[in-house]
Amino acid sequence: MKLLLDVGNTRLKWALWAGQMSLQRGEFTHQGSDSDWPSLLQREWANLSEKPDQIAVVEVLGGGFQKELSAFAAAQAWPAPAVFPADPARFGLISHYHQPAQLGVDRYAVMAGARALGFDKAIIVNCGTAVTFDVLMGHHHEGGLIMPGLRLMRDSLDQLSGIHGMTLGAEDTLPALSTADAVSAGCVQGMAAAIDGLVKKLQAHWPDEAFDRLLSGGDAQRLMPWLKQEFRICPDLVFNGLNLAAGLSLEAKPAG
Repeated sequence: MKLLLDVGNTRLKWALWAGQMSLQRGEFTHQGSDSDWPSLLQREWANLSEKPDQIAVVEVLGGGFQKELSAFAAAQAWPAPAVFPADPARFGLISHYHQPAQLGVDRYAVMAGARALGFDKAIIVNCGTAVTFDVLMGHHHEGGLIMPGLRLMRDSLDQLSGIHGMTLGAEDTLPALSTADAVSAGCVQGMAAAIDGLVKKLQAHWPDEAFDRLLSGGDAQRLMPWLKQEFRICPDLVFNGLNLAAGLSLEAKPAG
């Protein structure tokens, strides 16, 4: 029984995983404060259905979080958490990035997740705080792209353009007749058009290859109706990849 954690700058997602499926899952927002972790973890996992025999983590917060997580696990008599670094080999991948460690560990997990689901050649679009594009060919990462996500687009308009106090408007209005509708429709439809266009350019770079197009991340469902190309939504790619990595014989670094 594995406890899998995907820890971002503002949100922690977790799943209790057995075999190839989750038995229990949850998520919560956080402020990144080390002092908050003991109470947050206790509240979240007080009613965990089963004790994990392995804890595997991808995270971006660093030492403070790792120390608190290790202390919490020890207090529950759980195994020491294993934190996976941004090392493609830990996920059974070869990266063609000039500096592979610069690629976010969550992107390696997403690609490993695609492999775990049986996708051999894929363009993977992960729609989170940032939207990342990764080209997977076999176990090789051939590169990708990064652009701001929907939240960053809205936040930049709010903070830098003088369009303040925006409320969510209609995303299907074109042309829009209010600022709320203009922002919502512009961001969502614009993001979808950008994804379609960039994926088309990536495909053109390998004209003789047939790629599966995979969509993941928190905004995937929101963007899916506006995409012109055919995508498959794979909501658990990070967990699928982390589960695969946790099962490899390579030893992950203990937290703390």
